Amino acid sequence: ATLVGLAFILPSFLMVLALFMGLTLSAIFPLRLRSQDSQPTYRSPWYPVLPALLVTVAMLVVGSSFLQRPAEAFYGAVTVVAGLPFYFYWQRKKARLGEQGAQ
Repeated sequence: ATLVGLAFILPSFLMVLALFMGLTLSAIFPLRLRSQDSQPTYRSPWYPVLPALLVTVAMLVVGSSFLQRPAEAFYGAVTVVAGLPFYFYWQRKKARLGEQGAQ
């Protein structure tokens, strides 16, 4: 029974991992645009081709998991969406604490 559970959980975990890897990798583009330096403090080999390729492949993995194993991908997506209210709650709480400290 454990192996069946693992066979169900692993694809949903990998879909979420690929999603967040793609989102994290895509952050390099706005960070580079906002940078005022002519020489950035961080370097990415073959920028912008390699980061764009990696983001594209990560999103293809996400799309592929929805096509090949829709139930597992759906549960992975539901897990991420279920965490959003907690994220927004803690962000709001953090902002309120920051306002109180400034006063």
